[in-house]
Amino acid sequence: MKYARSVFFDGINQKGFSLLETLVAMVIFAVSMLGYIGMQSRGVQLNLESDQREQAIRMVEFLVNAINTNRDARGCYQTIGGEHTTQYAGTGNTENFTCLGSGVIETQAQANNDMDLWDDLLKGENQGGAMINARGCVSLDGATGDMTVTVVWQGLVATEASGSACAIDLYTGDTRRVLSFTISFADLEA
Repeated sequence: MKYARSVFFDGINQKGFSLLETLVAMVIFAVSMLGYIGMQSRGVQLNLESDQREQAIRMVEFLVNAINTNRDARGCYQTIGGEHTTQYAGTGNTENFTCLGSGVIETQAQANNDMDLWDDLLKGENQGGAMINARGCVSLDGATGDMTVTVVWQGLVATEASGSACAIDLYTGDTRRVLSFTISFADLEA
């Protein structure tokens, strides 16, 4: 039985045709692998960003709960505009927190312990990992009495810059991440 030959291939030398197909297939495969590797790299970055945001939420929750538990000494938690010589806790802070202005000796000691523990947690001590260059601030709104707990850290990719004053000059570019929570205290004596 004879095979019919295509008119298209009549007179064309077919040697090396499969080699050309192989080279084209290899180029297509290489380009698709580069795309896959890039996608994996971006996925790792996004996963790390998500993990850092989750850690920031835990850091804010820790201090909000500590302040709510120790309301009589809530002024001892204030870093921005407070009596502490440092404006933030975490990366770069080398001092222990000492408060003498709010509450009584016991509640002041509890606030000092809470702030020192928060400082250690922001630095990544006593845990498996930490946010990159994590810092935390607590500010008090004198008009309303509300306290704002803020955690900032270094992200991996540039985003919209935040307007928070916490450690604002300590990060480069638009990779600064910010998470804040405001606590309102009811005036029960009114």
